[in-house]
Amino acid sequence: MRNRDGVLDTIGLKNRVLVTAIFLASGAASLILQVLWFKQLQFVLGSATVSVSVTVASFFFGLSLGSALGGRIADTVSRPLKIYGFLELALAVVSLAVTAFLSHWSTWVGWLSPMLDLESPFRLPLMVTLSLAILSLPTMLMGATLPFLVKFLTRTQTDLANRIGLLYGFNTLGAAIGTLVVGFVLMGLWGITGSSLVAAALYICVGGVALLVARSASPLSPVTATAPVQTAAPEQGRTSILIAIFACSGFVSIAYEVVWFRFLTNVSTSSVYAFSGMLGVYLLGLVIGALICARPLAPRKDQLLRYFAVTQLLIAVAATLTVAILGKARVVGAVLSPIVSSLLPVPVQELLGGDVSFFLICAVALLLPTTLIGISFPLASELTVMQMSALGRRIGSLYALNTIGGVLGSLAAGFLLIPYLGSQGALTALIVLNVLLFAATTLSQPGLLREGSLWRQGAIAASVIAVALLLLTPHYLERVLTAIEGADVLELRETRQATFAVVEYREKAAGTYQQLVVNSKSYANNRPEGRRYMAAMGHYPILLHPGPVETAVVICIGTGTTVGAVSTTRN
Repeated sequence: MRNRDGVLDTIGLKNRVLVTAIFLASGAASLILQVLWFKQLQFVLGSATVSVSVTVASFFFGLSLGSALGGRIADTVSRPLKIYGFLELALAVVSLAVTAFLSHWSTWVGWLSPMLDLESPFRLPLMVTLSLAILSLPTMLMGATLPFLVKFLTRTQTDLANRIGLLYGFNTLGAAIGTLVVGFVLMGLWGITGSSLVAAALYICVGGVALLVARSASPLSPVTATAPVQTAAPEQGRTSILIAIFACSGFVSIAYEVVWFRFLTNVSTSSVYAFSGMLGVYLLGLVIGALICARPLAPRKDQLLRYFAVTQLLIAVAATLTVAILGKARVVGAVLSPIVSSLLPVPVQELLGGDVSFFLICAVALLLPTTLIGISFPLASELTVMQMSALGRRIGSLYALNTIGGVLGSLAAGFLLIPYLGSQGALTALIVLNVLLFAATTLSQPGLLREGSLWRQGAIAASVIAVALLLLTPHYLERVLTAIEGADVLELRETRQATFAVVEYREKAAGTYQQLVVNSKSYANNRPEGRRYMAAMGHYPILLHPGPVETAVVICIGTGTTVGAVSTTRN
């Protein structure tokens, strides 16, 4: 059987489907481990924003490095699927070792504690060193897998967007499934160790199947020149500009994710399932986008460059719509809640975390922009691969740069955009960046520069975005953060750690009192009866202690009432 270029397809549909399916399972295993390792590292590094950011950056740094190195190696081997199988088997062993090492953190962290102290100058360098030392090897193995599979499945440039769209889409679908399963099922049933064994078993199955398929697959023959594909691909000298634009799109995409998730925590319950639900929706959108690219868009080779530019513009429009939806998130939730209650029995709702309406809010707000984000990677892959002999190296580098852009976007959103601009200001800045990426793509490619209709579409979209943001007003999202019934907001701050608000109540019985609200959840208040029980929490342990009290530990300061009660004790 030959493909559209007349090249003999030696893989076969059955093996192609099988390889795609095992890559889905690999994505599920990787996300299970990511969630587990992040939770384990919190025992060592803490759960502050800096600690989480270092862990995330280390994880994605390993992915990018592995992708770049794996791409270079993939171009030199004749049996890429066999190497892929060994990579997955190696992941099974390494993942178990990493989980076991982190599970025994208490046996080795003691001598590092002085350097991990908040006041220690060695704290940040040690956090980075530990994260990289623990996560680099497994994440490099994970990152190296995609270039080998792309090299195995793609024999001509004509098939590139289709093959990468399917691989990327199904791997991301596996990641979404893994995120939901580990958050909702595995950790509750079998804990961290049992969940890690499930991931390792998946890797073993994936590696075994890959090696079996590789036995019957023919080795790759040297790539020969083929007839040029009729496509609006960028000129050779301008490809690097397109790669840089794609790296910037990675920055913007992950920055969106951070800001969206941070804002949505203010309308979620305190359920541990909230993050898994938000991430699952985000990944599902990427899956849909990748599959849309693989099927309806990939065959239209003469339009791919235009599609890439327009996608950046549509992301900006969709993100503006998301701002509008987020501002009405509580209203949407109130509308959806009775519908969910009438359609789903209570046991099913409890199985899904007890807040199904919140997950539907996430879907309504995030699914459209994330679908558009998912279209970008397969498009960029075909547009930037100029020679099939360098396929692995280019795909590896492209994925690595996009991942590094994502790391920088995550750090910028958490440490700069949200603290200095607030959620709405951060989203507005990212929307403007997407419009600029559209303009940069169009200006850098002569084939697009001469298209008047494209510029008209850009002008219309930019005008619609500007009018929409003006109508929403600068404090549109802030009203959601301060919508606390019966209270006056004294102070609101969006910081690196969380969104803090101090509100004041005036009641006839209790008088005037204040409340500390963190991410829209009540953390403490100085209502009279509250002050009494919080003071009692400090007095009772000291009164019941049989001997003299020299030291005491108060976990969670809150309003400081309990700490004050302890400090007044005299032996």
